[in-house]
Amino acid sequence: MTDSSHHSSVIKAESNTLANIFGIVGCACCFLCPCIGCPFLTVALLQKSTDFKFDDERKELIVHNYGSLFNSCCSSTMEFSYDSISDIEVEVDPSSTVNGENGCHIILLSNDGSGPHTLNRGFIALSKGNKIAQSIKNKLANSQH
Repeated sequence: MTDSSHHSSVIKAESNTLANIFGIVGCACCFLCPCIGCPFLTVALLQKSTDFKFDDERKELIVHNYGSLFNSCCSSTMEFSYDSISDIEVEVDPSSTVNGENGCHIILLSNDGSGPHTLNRGFIALSKGNKIAQSIKNKLANSQH
């Protein structure tokens, strides 16, 4: 789950099985019956993954959202200084289910007046979201020392 180097660490997104399966089914069906294959490909292309990078040299949390099937598809990056983060919360998303449990959103609460920020654009299981949020809190607490 965590990659480490001298001045940074990364919490990497897990492989998105749904995007991979829908991508394969979509490609196969596009040749046989495009009206069935296109919706599968659309769902696969809309799946997102999120990586959390801690840059200890610049004292920043860098959140990278990207397409699960194609890395460069609809990617975005958000950067937050460690000092601007007041808390990390996990919000249950009852409209999504991931591996049989509710999905969630990881919310960053800032103390610079910019309001709450939803960090993940993809589906993350609640248990995984809680682990990620706790890892972020631990990392931020350790960087204060």
